[in-house]
Amino acid sequence: MKTKIKYAKDKYIKARDMARKTGEGDVDDATLRDRMLAECPHFDRFHAIYVGNVSVNPSSPRNSGSLSDDEAQDSSEPEEETDDIEILDNSEVINGKARPDTFQSSERPLSKRRKGNDRYASGQESIDANLQKIAEKVQGHQLLVSQHLEYLLRRELALEEREREWMDRILKADEDRRQALRDERSDFKAEMEDGRTRLARLRKEIDNERERLDKEIDNERERLDKEIDEKRERFRKEMEAGREELMKEREELKKKKEELKKENQEFKEKVAAFQKTRDATMLVTVRRKDVQLSLVEDGQV
Repeated sequence: MKTKIKYAKDKYIKARDMARKTGEGDVDDATLRDRMLAECPHFDRFHAIYVGNVSVNPSSPRNSGSLSDDEAQDSSEPEEETDDIEILDNSEVINGKARPDTFQSSERPLSKRRKGNDRYASGQESIDANLQKIAEKVQGHQLLVSQHLEYLLRRELALEEREREWMDRILKADEDRRQALRDERSDFKAEMEDGRTRLARLRKEIDNERERLDKEIDNERERLDKEIDEKRERFRKEMEAGREELMKEREELKKKKEELKKENQEFKEKVAAFQKTRDATMLVTVRRKDVQLSLVEDGQV
């Protein structure tokens, strides 16, 4: 953790020293600011803390060079971590800025009437006490700044870790989704290929069945045509035979009719002869009866 804090401080110091070495002036310059942010992305946070502490509580000329960044690096670890930066209120730092009224000398100015050694001794003691207080305050502020920087770095590292975890999860989910899509695409291709194979086999079976049916239909049509032709020929022959038989029967009927006419004529002639004979017989009989009656009447019988 100290290495990370030192690394962050080095980045801030390099970005801060860029303006001093190049002589480009204020840190608000756009071109300089871009280079500084490229060197230290969190320069604004560190700058607000360092500049606020130094401007409110400047170090004394005697030990201005004694408090370096290494002292803050060697400071103890922070007691507790919290999400609110306002935990520094008790150390006179609020939101990364020191309160300007924290350091006030409690001692009154020395009286001009004091002279000699007493004035020098009391003045020296007062200066030493004030310098000691300033050094303690500066050291305390440096400790708080170090703690705050350490806390910010821990938060940043935690955020980066969470971001990496989220990115890993997103990448893994994306890879899983891509793999699932690849598997689905592979399964779909296999199903499509299997479907094409089954469709080709089904089409071949349909073509074979159609060809077989066409052959059966052609054979059945030929058989029916042949059967119809045979029946037609047989019917024609039967019609011709029937016609001939009918003609024969007609001739026979004609002959029978002639014979019947002839027999009828003969019968009529016989009937006429019979009637004539009967009439003659009846006439003879009648005459015989008449004769008998006449004889009876005459009393000759």
